[in-house]
Amino acid sequence: MILSLSLWLVSLLPHAAWAQCPRGKSADPAVCSSRNRDPDGCCDISSQQGPHNPQKAIEMVLFPPGEFTMGSATGDPDEQPAHTVILSRPFWMMKTEVTQKLFIHVTGDNPSWFKQCGIRCPVEEISWFDALHFANELSKSEGLEECYQIRGETVEWPRGLDCLGYRLPTEAEWEYAAKGGSNSIYPWGSTDASCAQAILFEGGGRGKDGCGQRSPWPVCSKTGGNTPQGLCDMGGNIWEWVWDGFGIYDGKTVTDPLGDPKSEYKVFKGGSWKVFGHYLRNAGRSSELPGMRNYLIGFRLARTASETPR
Repeated sequence: MILSLSLWLVSLLPHAAWAQCPRGKSADPAVCSSRNRDPDGCCDISSQQGPHNPQKAIEMVLFPPGEFTMGSATGDPDEQPAHTVILSRPFWMMKTEVTQKLFIHVTGDNPSWFKQCGIRCPVEEISWFDALHFANELSKSEGLEECYQIRGETVEWPRGLDCLGYRLPTEAEWEYAAKGGSNSIYPWGSTDASCAQAILFEGGGRGKDGCGQRSPWPVCSKTGGNTPQGLCDMGGNIWEWVWDGFGIYDGKTVTDPLGDPKSEYKVFKGGSWKVFGHYLRNAGRSSELPGMRNYLIGFRLARTASETPR
């Protein structure tokens, strides 16, 4: 699937007015409801910074090592051919997309276009680089190793999947978790996507965007679309960045794939509130330049498992 032009166009839209507060402050009504505002209308949220353990508020689901069929024999050309993938390590996946609340708690910032959606909604306007920086910050806040070494737009992942801190899931991990031990078409099974399971574009005009809301919804609003293991919004709401550089499948069995390291484009998965149900399929994939920010894209994080997350 190619979304580059449409995503580029909407990425040019300006942020909401309250995005102009300096770092450590916010004008988001949901954040400032019980805080004093300065003359510019910004409230101080710096008290949320420093040592903390947000893991207590982060639900994660454990997935064992395993083998599954990645891609699709009948889907879009970039999903073919279907092929066998072996994942050699257990991993934890966040139950939800990273919320505005968690992002504010860790960084003191909220870049989201849809701040009015509320802090239980997924954070968006996030580039692939932003997601990596956040993963490192969250790891540091919990005393975990930081998986990424980031210098400008140069990123290294020295320990790869052996790193035990927070990181983006690989595309294979994401799809394995979405399929939940089966070869289901959608995270919830084989039933066609609708507003009964996911937040998507119903068709019939702009008023049908986001199941009538024309924006994301709070995470886990559509529990009928959860995976068997309980992951929310793996189909719909917002697209989710994964680690991989975009590459074409060659059909061979592969262990712990990480995508094409030479690709300029990074993969995102899962569809959003502004696309038809076809794009919510587990095997569906799209890609963009890693510096691109857009109100349709956010992320969730994973961790290689060696123990129960603290």
